[in-house]
Order: sequence, then C-alpha cells, then structure tokens
Amino acid sequence: MEQKPDDPKNFDQIFEDYNREALERLRKSGNRLPGCSLFFIGIFAVLVAGCIFLFQIGFWFKNGHWLALPFSDLLLKVGVSVEEISRAIEWEGIAKIITWIGDVSSALMVFLVGMVIVWLGRD
Repeated sequence: MEQKPDDPKNFDQIFEDYNREALERLRKSGNRLPGCSLFFIGIFAVLVAGCIFLFQIGFWFKNGHWLALPFSDLLLKVGVSVEEISRAIEWEGIAKIITWIGDVSSALMVFLVGMVIVWLGRD
C-alpha cells in the first residue's frame, strides 16, 4: 500500500511560490542584455576585420600588389576626417598619434576595436 504524502499546499499556493522564486532569481541575475549585445557586436567587428583582410589577400592574388586600406579611409566613409582632427589638436604628440592610428591597416584597427568590445561585453 502506497501512501501519498499529505500536501498542505494547494495549487494556487505552489504557483504563487514559484512566481516569487522566479522573480527573485530574475532580480538577482540583473540585466544581461547590454553585455550580450556588446559581445555580439564585437564578434561582428572581428568578423568584418577578417573580411577586410581576406579582401586584401584576394586583391593581392589577382593583381599582384597589396591594396593598402588605411583606417583613415574607413573613417572617411563614415564622415570622420583624421587630418581635420589632427590639425584641430594643439599638442603635436597627440596629433602624431592620431595620424599614426589613421595610417594603420583597417583590418588591424577593426580587429582591435572588436576585441575591446568583446572584452567589455563578456560576462
């Protein structure tokens, strides 16, 4: 003979306890959407960097010379001029650093920016 244990709680009480526990877990977990979004944006940027590099390799195979795609050209596509920024800065050292960043390969800069975004979005 099996005896069923007496359950003093009714269904409504069980459901209410479950809701309370679920809300408490949600409250403790916090909002993970911003970090997750940053992570995937960073992954996308890293993939774009890989595509830029593969495009340069394909151009080299086809034409026999390396297609330089400096970061300043990529910034010009979105309306940011590295030359104007470096001329507007009064400190010569900072202006040279900004000019150097503009001369670096687009693939490398997009990769580095993507990795920083991935690092900020990890959690």
